[in-house]
Amino acid sequence: MGGNDIMDSKEFNELKDFYQLRNEFKVEKFIELNPNLIIILNELKAHLKLNFPNGEFILSINRDFETSEETLLVNINVDRYTYDNGIMDMIDDIDSAYIKLMQKLDVISKIFLNPMCS
Repeated sequence: MGGNDIMDSKEFNELKDFYQLRNEFKVEKFIELNPNLIIILNELKAHLKLNFPNGEFILSINRDFETSEETLLVNINVDRYTYDNGIMDMIDDIDSAYIKLMQKLDVISKIFLNPMCS
């Protein structure tokens, strides 16, 4: 699958229906370089919606300035109550559910669930 095929795929378009993309070009480029992320991101949608029914989910790229490595952030924007009452436990549960799949797809160091408060 060439780069443009990924960006035009049904799976990628479904991501854009669920997640907001902050700096769309960078996010698309990162996913193009790491196409297995599409599988994880689509798998995560149901769990994110279940655990954070009123959340907003925003994809962005974080660059570590010391190593220049980039990571895809799944920013989970929730209300103050949810943020203060167990958001990290919910994120840990989601991470635990997907750790084996992320390892199998070799994306474990490429994606990070990031809590935010609106």
